[in-house]
Amino acid sequence: MNTLKIRTTLLTFALLSFLYGCNNNSATTPTPDSTGRGEPLLIVDAPSYEEYSKTFSLAIMADSTEGATVTYFLLDGDSLIAQSTDGSFKGISPMEEGYNVQARVAWEDTTIITPIVHVLGFVIPREPVEKLSNKELQQLINSKDEETLNLHLTQNVKLTVSDSQVKVTLLHDVFLRLENNVWDSVTVQDIAYDENNLITSITLKAKEREQQTDNSEEFYDEY
Repeated sequence: MNTLKIRTTLLTFALLSFLYGCNNNSATTPTPDSTGRGEPLLIVDAPSYEEYSKTFSLAIMADSTEGATVTYFLLDGDSLIAQSTDGSFKGISPMEEGYNVQARVAWEDTTIITPIVHVLGFVIPREPVEKLSNKELQQLINSKDEETLNLHLTQNVKLTVSDSQVKVTLLHDVFLRLENNVWDSVTVQDIAYDENNLITSITLKAKEREQQTDNSEEFYDEY
């Protein structure tokens, strides 16, 4: 009888210990972060051109910033151009290479710096022009009329030259070769245009100047 009571007591004690251990473990289990804080990401609108000032405006924002103080930065490479607390920038100078933007998002317990985002589109819009034909473009290049030609070219015109001993990718180098008589002339093979008839791509064929060799010899009369 006593043996049965002892076994019952031990079994009860073991069961209570097991239940206590389970409850104790669940109490120390870490709970998920209840702040719901996400990683801030930048949202950037397209630059807007202002005709009267010949400058651009830009609006950016960051998501997942509730309860934080946000400062936005406009950068030229790594150099600070301007900063804003509302993400609005105005009076931005044209720049073909574009600008970088970034934000600092600060809460009481942490600060996050967002990755840099590179923004293009700071190029002054061009008015439509009359489309040049292959022959007209060819004449302008061979006559080295750079002033007229620039009125019909985009800023990043792509140049391809065939039948050239060296790779030429700039029209300036084409003019130099014509001026220095390295090339006799060029033939325009293909042109690509944008929606304003500005030339975005040119394919040329170069005519190299023949090398002049001195084959003169002295001849003597035979007697």
